[in-house]
Amino acid sequence: MSRQTTKRHVKMTDLFDIKGKIAVMTGSTGVLGKGIASYLASQGCTMLLLCREQSKDKAEAIVEAIREEGGKAAFHVADALDKAALEAVCDSIMNEYGRVDILLNAAGGNMAKANVSPDQTIFDMDIEAMRAVVDLNIFGTLIPTMVFAKGMDNETEYRLGLDPLRPDADPRTPPVVTISPDFP
Repeated sequence: MSRQTTKRHVKMTDLFDIKGKIAVMTGSTGVLGKGIASYLASQGCTMLLLCREQSKDKAEAIVEAIREEGGKAAFHVADALDKAALEAVCDSIMNEYGRVDILLNAAGGNMAKANVSPDQTIFDMDIEAMRAVVDLNIFGTLIPTMVFAKGMDNETEYRLGLDPLRPDADPRTPPVVTISPDFP
């Protein structure tokens, strides 16, 4: 008796079904964050945007635009470097939604003073500006991950955790995506 096989074609848009998923996103008011949040919401994901106090107006506009397109979104004020504020927001999200499925770390950036221009040397660099950039780009990913990964279901079917430094990472690790426009 021969075995009959059927080829199943999967559309790229159906590869990772995120309908009904709850996503928390840092850095959501930047150009990349706004685009990613809008796209994921259009695919049925509930987007919970985190922003700094000074970015509330931008976050509110992004949430409004997502809702106008039929998506689900809300924003919370919390700096990606403030663990206590993140914990308070995480508690609020867990109380309202019961879970976090996806964490997108898009907070990051650079400062002109943290760079060395062609007419300068390394000795001209503003070390405090460089420290602020390093803090935001490193700890702005680490701290939200420490806070929100605790509320994630480690048995989620699809892994969106991308860690190019650890391709052998345990597939049960929480789905965390880090977006860093300033570093390769």
